[in-house]
Amino acid sequence: MKTFKIMTPIIALALSAGVGLAQAPSTVPGPGGAPAPQAARPTDAATEAKFTAADKNKSGFLEGAELDAWKADLVMIDTDRDGKISKDEFVVASKAGAIK
Repeated sequence: MKTFKIMTPIIALALSAGVGLAQAPSTVPGPGGAPAPQAARPTDAATEAKFTAADKNKSGFLEGAELDAWKADLVMIDTDRDGKISKDEFVVASKAGAIK
């Protein structure tokens, strides 16, 4: 009976710690070692406005002629190598200083 009284709090603590660890955000990098894009990544108003202004066709991506201003840095910005810049890629590149 003493073992049960001792083990119950230990098991409860281990289980609660496991749940907390299981909910930790992923730190696995995306392609090319860049931070993995996250849908809930916070953006500031200036970055949001800059992306919205550049996205002339309102597709949610910068593509074609919309990329002209960032073509020289496209290799650093387009981390998934799909030939267009998503809002997440734009935010990451902006925070890293690749987009001014």
